[in-house]
Amino acid sequence: MNRQSVSGFVARIDRRIAAVERATAVLTLAVTLVLVLVQVVSRFVRVPVFWTEEVARLGLVWMVFSAAAWVANERAHITVTVITDHLPPRVIRALDRAVQVIVTAVGALLAFAAAEAFDSARDITGSSSGLSRSLLYLPALLGLALIAWHSAVALIDPSNAPASRGGADS
Repeated sequence: MNRQSVSGFVARIDRRIAAVERATAVLTLAVTLVLVLVQVVSRFVRVPVFWTEEVARLGLVWMVFSAAAWVANERAHITVTVITDHLPPRVIRALDRAVQVIVTAVGALLAFAAAEAFDSARDITGSSSGLSRSLLYLPALLGLALIAWHSAVALIDPSNAPASRGGADS
């Protein structure tokens, strides 16, 4: 396999992962909204459904980390470009690569920390839902690992950036 076919293969995997991230973010947002509405209505009619708060919180955490990973893939996080707008393109590319190296390293490091938190919370359960507390750390583990993945892919193939394929910046 030559470099171009490896790069194309990685880019296809990256786009499929991003599609799953986006679908997960949208689905968990919808489920969270429904659970919060159920919670509000059930309290209004004085028949509270206690587990909805814990499950809504879990949905919110899943939504945040899956959306963060998807946005990292799209390279659509908020950026301040007051200084970089006035730099030569070569310097901007070097800064972008440095940022991707840092994001890859920090994402991987934080994913390892999230893995430890996931493991330590394995035997703790929620008081009303009975769900394992480790489910609150799993999206952090996956989201941070995927942020590191997307940044590494951007390092391997900068031409695959969303701006060059009609993404967020174009």
